[in-house]
Amino acid sequence: MALYHGCSSTAAYEYTPQQVADRRMKAVALSYLMELGERETLDLCLDQLESADNMTDEIAALACLVNSDFVEKQAALQRFYEKWQHDDLVLDKWFSVQAMVGKPETQDLVRQLIIHKDFDIGVPNRVRSVVGSFCGQNLTCFHDKTGRGYEFLGDMIEKLDPINPQIASRLVTPLGRWKHYDADRQALMKETLERILNLPNLSENTYEIVSKSLK
Repeated sequence: MALYHGCSSTAAYEYTPQQVADRRMKAVALSYLMELGERETLDLCLDQLESADNMTDEIAALACLVNSDFVEKQAALQRFYEKWQHDDLVLDKWFSVQAMVGKPETQDLVRQLIIHKDFDIGVPNRVRSVVGSFCGQNLTCFHDKTGRGYEFLGDMIEKLDPINPQIASRLVTPLGRWKHYDADRQALMKETLERILNLPNLSENTYEIVSKSLK
């Protein structure tokens, strides 16, 4: 708590090494504090979310809240969406924050996010914000032992490849790391790669990456 307050400042926002470092450390401190699940910390997080004068602080608070078990997170997500829905870059962050939540329910959530009215499979940044964030950064959920994460990525590559083979081929990367995991996960990841490889009319880009990954 002392570290959090020590890194807080009422000075005007500036992009300086010191301020950047303070904001980053404050975000780390807040994420640790939120693990306590206490009302005092929730109030601190909500205050930062509402009073932030920069996106770094605002999105850090939202991420901490969304990763918590507090019921207030749903209302906070809606307020953030209503505030920033006309800014594509910020909306990408809104999608990404949700896709990176390391909780079992995120498996279902990402499947809801890709049918959200503001998700467009034809927009690379929007695809990265959901699919890339979930499969490339949310390791806990992506590598769930049921293989649902691999199945999700396989489904998305199948839909993406005819539209944007460059993006589809890049999304294969998390599956290509199968050698780093246990035997059960290896089998599931390779199964998904083989499924992609056997898709009809697979692009050269994706075929090359998948075939190399299997080798």
